Amino acid sequence: MNDSRSKQNLALPRKYRQSAGKSLVELIVVMSILSFILMQVSTMMVVLLRLNGQIATQQSELLAESQFIERFQNDVRGAVALSVEKDCQLQLADGRRVAYFEQETQMVREVSVDGKVVHRDGFSLGLLRPPVFERQQQGVGVLLKLSYSVGRGSSSKESFEVDHELIVAAGYYAGLTTLPSVSQEVMP
Repeated sequence: MNDSRSKQNLALPRKYRQSAGKSLVELIVVMSILSFILMQVSTMMVVLLRLNGQIATQQSELLAESQFIERFQNDVRGAVALSVEKDCQLQLADGRRVAYFEQETQMVREVSVDGKVVHRDGFSLGLLRPPVFERQQQGVGVLLKLSYSVGRGSSSKESFEVDHELIVAAGYYAGLTTLPSVSQEVMP
């Protein structure tokens, strides 16, 4: 049956014959559509990769903030003495001294025994301003208030400021005292 159709096709003048292939115009149209689709897909991939990086950064900052808050609360609750000036220094019952201070955009926790630093943690919180430590007397106990601001977002257009206040009760059952000032040699 196909042979008879092809013979009929040959009998027609060239102008009316069915073409066996695609024309150059059809090929150009198909290539244009495919290039547009590929451009859109590549743009979407770039946006998704950038978004993935932003989400990973924010998750790591939130994890660091969560770990910092947990450590800070545990240290304050276990303190037998504290000093609040520019930074916060806590004396724990086992003789360790813990200092919290800001260094660049990090909150640093430094543990020392007998004036020697034995451990140091840095929490990348993205601090915008130095933290403020306040000691507040509350009945027979003491509240330690920490105020700090962090920046969220990865670009200047998308960034915003988040203010935090953390209030921890300390020394309700222990005789909490004020620490004497620590020399600058201990603190970097």
